[in-house]
Amino acid sequence: MLTDFISNSTRKKLNELQDELSKIYPCKICIYFMNNEKFKDCARVHAAKHTSATYYKMAISSTLSNDIKTCLYLDIDMLVIADLREFFHIDLKDNAIASVLDYKGSNHNVLTAKNQNLADMPLNTNESYFNTGMMLLNLAFWRTNQLEKKCFYLCKNYIPRWAEQCIINKAAQDKNIKLPLKFNFFDSNFLELETLDDNKYNNRILYTKSEYENSMKSIKVVHFISYKPWNTIFDSQWDLNLMQEIISLEQSWWNTALTTPIFKDELLGLKFTLKDKEFQNYVNRITQLFIQKQGEIKELQIQISNLNQTITKLENENKTLQNEIISLKQTKGAALRVQNQLAYKLGTTLMSYSKSKFFYLNPKFYLTLLSIKSKHKKSKKAYENLIFSNPSFKLPLLETYADYDEALKVQNFFSYRLGLEFIKASKTWYKGGLVKFYFKAKKLKKEFKKKKV
Repeated sequence: MLTDFISNSTRKKLNELQDELSKIYPCKICIYFMNNEKFKDCARVHAAKHTSATYYKMAISSTLSNDIKTCLYLDIDMLVIADLREFFHIDLKDNAIASVLDYKGSNHNVLTAKNQNLADMPLNTNESYFNTGMMLLNLAFWRTNQLEKKCFYLCKNYIPRWAEQCIINKAAQDKNIKLPLKFNFFDSNFLELETLDDNKYNNRILYTKSEYENSMKSIKVVHFISYKPWNTIFDSQWDLNLMQEIISLEQSWWNTALTTPIFKDELLGLKFTLKDKEFQNYVNRITQLFIQKQGEIKELQIQISNLNQTITKLENENKTLQNEIISLKQTKGAALRVQNQLAYKLGTTLMSYSKSKFFYLNPKFYLTLLSIKSKHKKSKKAYENLIFSNPSFKLPLLETYADYDEALKVQNFFSYRLGLEFIKASKTWYKGGLVKFYFKAKKLKKEFKKKKV
């Protein structure tokens, strides 16, 4: 145990815990007191914002006696759920560390120099950046290659993004054995993160989907990097956003904690305190949700008000259209209705533009035709909707108008006939309809000239 302080009462409890655990398996709890002065140059970032403790692991090789060649280091936010002896069958060979790789990302790829005379130092984060929460340390290698000294040099001259983790990654670069995820399984792995197979850059697990699934089947150590069970207790009925697997892991932590000799009563009291705290958090979340829903209701009321204004506007437009239809239902109006047909509108427009040389090269010519067709289509749709809702507004047949003969004459105008031919041609433009229209228009023009003669 690495610490800078421990009370006499806690030390006594740890001695009692050692005696109880030794009844199951012989063990010894050793406490190593660290001098914070040694870590004064270490940047206070991330987990080290309020304490130097996270840097203590850099000094393990000098803290433990030289006869200890191998050491398994575990952070305090971990839960061991299987036999650890498998660790000590790992052959470290000529490597400093055996550990599990961390997430891949762009926010921890450099050590920032404290002195402007030094350049920033890059980190190899592509496929080898490891997590220092669990490390099997080759202390003999650390001592021979002075890795501890390298760590303190880096701390003195550089600022890391993730405290000691970036420092150790740089000091032991290319001297780490990649272990399966099961030896340091992050609780956040249950969230929607990408594996190496998913071809994305950030927030990616540096393992394949197959490696991830195999580790899931035999997890050895759980690392609570997202939620700390001793800080907050989550209830799946209260927090639906939390993955059920994470809740299950946290419950496993508490099951283990409440069966820990000597400390179980103290931990049980902590759990009750957290339950009360979490209930208050639940009440606060419900209150926030209520306030949020009130805001949503207000927004919905505004939308309803805007919709009512739109409906009123449409009703007024409908009345205007009804008045126009009533005016068209006068005794005379057949000729006017024919002139309002699409064929007549297009024909007169074609005749108007054809007076100019090379009119077909003028973009405005085509925009005018498209605008006429669009307006006519909207007007037709509005009329259909009107008579659907009120059939009494349906216009009478042309034959019933007093000026029906005049309407027939309009339909025989060159402009009307030209418009009809253009409509037909437009429907088969992809088959050369518009080219054929050119010749039909010339033929139609000759016919009308003969009639005039």
